[in-house]
Amino acid sequence: MTNRIVVILEQHEYSALLDMAVSDLRNPADELRQILRLEIDRRNPGCQENNQNEEEHPILKEEIKS
Repeated sequence: MTNRIVVILEQHEYSALLDMAVSDLRNPADELRQILRLEIDRRNPGCQENNQNEEEHPILKEEIKS
């Protein structure tokens, strides 16, 4: 299941997100999704087993290999 979330950022936060996205060769939406997933996994390690496998999460595939 997929859910859409609207995130309101101040200009300096959006600029930082753009900088991070460019350095990781992602678009801003994918970068934000990556940041959110990593933070969820960091705060709730038990949640990782509920995530789909890495083939179904191409964004996470790069991070898992690193």
